[in-house]
Amino acid sequence: MMNYKYIILGGTGHIGTALAKALEDRGERVLAAGHDEVDVFDTRSLSGFFGQGERAFILNPPAPPDADTLEQETKSMQAVIAAAKNSNLEKIVAASTYGAQAGNHIGDLGVLYEMEQGLKAQQVPLAIIRSAYYMSNFDQSLNVVRETGNLPSLYPADFELPMVAPADIGLFAAELMGNGQTGLFHIEGPKRYTIQDVANAFSEALNKPVNVAVTREADWERSLIQSGFSEKAAASFVNMTRLTLYGPSEDVNRPHLGSTSLLSYINNLVNSA
Repeated sequence: MMNYKYIILGGTGHIGTALAKALEDRGERVLAAGHDEVDVFDTRSLSGFFGQGERAFILNPPAPPDADTLEQETKSMQAVIAAAKNSNLEKIVAASTYGAQAGNHIGDLGVLYEMEQGLKAQQVPLAIIRSAYYMSNFDQSLNVVRETGNLPSLYPADFELPMVAPADIGLFAAELMGNGQTGLFHIEGPKRYTIQDVANAFSEALNKPVNVAVTREADWERSLIQSGFSEKAAASFVNMTRLTLYGPSEDVNRPHLGSTSLLSYINNLVNSA
């Protein structure tokens, strides 16, 4: 018997937390589980989780970088698709990414595209959110920036990216969870930013000069491995980065715009650390 209107797979991260709060603030019954509370590699476990609700938000869990990320994320993605096929859900909202596309060894771009296609093949009404580059990807840079005044980057300082705060994704997901809209949606922040803009935001928040420290492309893989990536994860990440840098831009038609600016996000990051 279904006990909840909404269930969230990935409910303890930035996006899931914001999503759960938005739904609960409306008085909705929500079951939110982190990936350590549900066995995301086991179809039966996921089917049981999905069976407790009417509508589900799905975020395929990122594997730790020291693992074979492609293998783990593909395994969990396939379990999610199989569990959705066996569910009685009336709607699914799935988290994907700008640039999702068919391809091997291209990190999230390939895995999430395959997830999109697998969920589309089910009979469950589906809304896919392709999100821009998470502002939270810069969280891990705070200590280095604070200590050295350098912002490490694989991208050139003048490279412009659509970026979005994860909390804004959660708020948008709450809208889609509650309505009847299906199809492909995009979300990014109120404007697009360069990596230099990120350094400037850290500089303002920390009240100190911050430079962009760009890693040479020839050194990308070695640098990632030195930072804790497995060799396979580093190779996939390099391929994904090259596609982002040199590949065609996502064809985005009227994206949903989150309200959180980069400066606001970085200020909050610095002040809450």
